[in-house]
Amino acid sequence: MKCKICNGEIEPLIDPKSGKVAWDQGHNAEPVAEGRCCDQCNSTIVLATRLQRAGINPLPWMAEGLA
Repeated sequence: MKCKICNGEIEPLIDPKSGKVAWDQGHNAEPVAEGRCCDQCNSTIVLATRLQRAGINPLPWMAEGLA
């Protein structure tokens, strides 16, 4: 499945105990795009957009995760 934001491949979530695919549908890409998105786009674009629309500046939290 392709990410609707970056067009990259959406990697499946693998259950570490069984080694089987637990989820392969990615994340909800709304409000950035209709459809599904990858982990990277969800973390950096979709969540930041949702926080901004809620009136919250996402940069302090995102910067903490990068330090």
